[in-house]
Amino acid sequence: MLFRSQARSTLKRFVGAGAAHELIFTSGTTDALNLVAHGLSTPGSQPAVIQPGDEIVVSALEHHANLVPWQQAARRCGAQLRILLPDRQGRLHVEDLARLLTPRTRVFAVTACANATGERPPFEALLALAADAGALTVLDAAQSVGHAVPELAALACDFMAFSGHKMYGPMGTGALVGRRAALERLEPLRYGGDMVAWVSTTEASFAELPMRLEGGTPNVAGAVGLAAAADFIDRTGRSAIDAHVVALTASAFEVGDSLQRSTPKISKHLAAIRPAVVKLDPALTKHFNGQLASVLLDQVKAALDDADTTQEVTRKNAPVQTQALYEHMGRVLEQIEDLNRAGKSAFDGDSTMQGKFNKDI
Repeated sequence: MLFRSQARSTLKRFVGAGAAHELIFTSGTTDALNLVAHGLSTPGSQPAVIQPGDEIVVSALEHHANLVPWQQAARRCGAQLRILLPDRQGRLHVEDLARLLTPRTRVFAVTACANATGERPPFEALLALAADAGALTVLDAAQSVGHAVPELAALACDFMAFSGHKMYGPMGTGALVGRRAALERLEPLRYGGDMVAWVSTTEASFAELPMRLEGGTPNVAGAVGLAAAADFIDRTGRSAIDAHVVALTASAFEVGDSLQRSTPKISKHLAAIRPAVVKLDPALTKHFNGQLASVLLDQVKAALDDADTTQEVTRKNAPVQTQALYEHMGRVLEQIEDLNRAGKSAFDGDSTMQGKFNKDI
């Protein structure tokens, strides 16, 4: 277990854990968040932490891995799930959370970076406010661990989860890092293996942390690979990786701006060629028939609408999936070029429509 122990120490340093923290190996963020939600809502030798009438607050920006476990925990315990809503720009605000917190708030869970929009909420202030109100705090750091790792010891955070594949590490690896005092309140999710200290035919006692929450055969190779990924990030430079993300963001916005400027012309062009395409001479339909044209036009218009919406949301945030956005917008431009080529081919021999087509484009 030496290699696993060394990997644990490497990863604790990587996320800025202090002496009061411990790291639990998991199969990823989803596993880690389920471990927390289950552990707080399931009774064991002690009553469950979450009781009937208690409240759990999560934001509307969460990946379902940080939402569904809390839905289930609320149902299991008779607690109320409350949602911290973003504003129209997709941003979370501390004052909105303040209005949701009550003396019955037991848990507040939030993302460090939204996987869908890239929004980077003010999680430091949100966690601090919830902790001051007496809630246990949970941070989903899956989307930030690869380029903007939170410094755990500086946060009012009881539990933080992340995944290996989000930081260039092996699939099916991850960790839950938390305050030892908070981790000790969790009822284990899995029983058996090295998490058992002693056992009789009727009773069992459990090992100390971290083994207590790591039931089953450990993924030693995965732990070593996860630590190697952390070392890779530090060797490459966190600031260098983050700068690359910023550069991708700028490129995506550049393409988005181009699309936005072109949208009025393209819409006019689409309206102009649709009726002409469906009236093509039958001899041309084997190459470009009206039905195919209609489908193609609808696809391009839908792609443009999607790109415009995506750009509007992500412009107001700090995108994490900028490479995907950049590639998506590139595909939209390719679709438009395909339409242009098909349209020009369709209008060959019709000088009036060809002239209108070229003018619109």
